[in-house]
Amino acid sequence: MDDVDAGPRYRLGHITFKGNLAMGDPKALRDLFPLKDGSILDRMAIAKGLENLRYAYGELGYINFTPVPSTTFNEEKKLAFLEIEMDEGKKF
Repeated sequence: MDDVDAGPRYRLGHITFKGNLAMGDPKALRDLFPLKDGSILDRMAIAKGLENLRYAYGELGYINFTPVPSTTFNEEKKLAFLEIEMDEGKKF
């Protein structure tokens, strides 16, 4: 049986937000993500955070809100940095 090499493990450096006009508090936005800075990167936790963002914006009337994540990596330190562009859309 062959061993599978999953590749290098990355840890979350931090999450930042751009274009968040309706919800201006980055700490409140960050708290919607179950993944803490320094934790091993977890796709499911990021997906849950994005879902939480959609729900929070929907509660404010932004039903077309779309979070657009992009990731950059620090290969030397094995860190991943997540930036989320907030496409708020129009309020209903």
